[in-house]
Amino acid sequence: MIITVTNQKGGVGKTTIALNLALKFHAEGEKALLVDADPQASSMTFREIRGENEALSNLSVIANTSKTVDRDLVPVAESFDYVVIDSGGRDSQVFRASISLAAVVVVPIVPGTMELWGTDKTFDILDEASVFNKKLKVFAVLNMVKQGTKIEKELLSLEEELEKRHNLRFLKSSLSDRVAFKYAIAQGKAVWEMNGDDRDIKAINEVNRLHKEFKEAIK
Repeated sequence: MIITVTNQKGGVGKTTIALNLALKFHAEGEKALLVDADPQASSMTFREIRGENEALSNLSVIANTSKTVDRDLVPVAESFDYVVIDSGGRDSQVFRASISLAAVVVVPIVPGTMELWGTDKTFDILDEASVFNKKLKVFAVLNMVKQGTKIEKELLSLEEELEKRHNLRFLKSSLSDRVAFKYAIAQGKAVWEMNGDDRDIKAINEVNRLHKEFKEAIK
């Protein structure tokens, strides 16, 4: 299954979501491939850092920022249970190609008006893609959430409206704005691989809930 994580709005944590999904599949014994299709190459940097630690199991990661990424990945995907694409943000041929071959698209959203405006454009493009790909599933995930804030509540009230306007479904699980996610990525680790004072049980539980709900949703 090919899963594309994308949003035209920058700073919404696409790489965080893509890495945690791919790493969780990998940890469960699934054959997972992470594809870095973003020119910023954050996922490849993560892989390089992770590769320096022999105690960590390898996660297959490749980079492909070509406009032919859709054709390039079709034969590669046959060797994996899950292919997770960390897609670039701006509307480009690479962006659209990474959507066109996906069975599932995950759109991270950070609560905030400006972020929502940028994301709405992404939903419009995904609606267009759904015309040609009738089986495409689109999920929105709240990321970097500041729990209990007014703006979080405002966005939650908009979910039903957005689901009516677009071909998408909001997942109930979300990831909070926790330093644990940043620390883990900086060390080439998943949050559940962290130890000592850097181990954040709440962050681990959030990833587990998100992954469990996501796997149920894509069946």
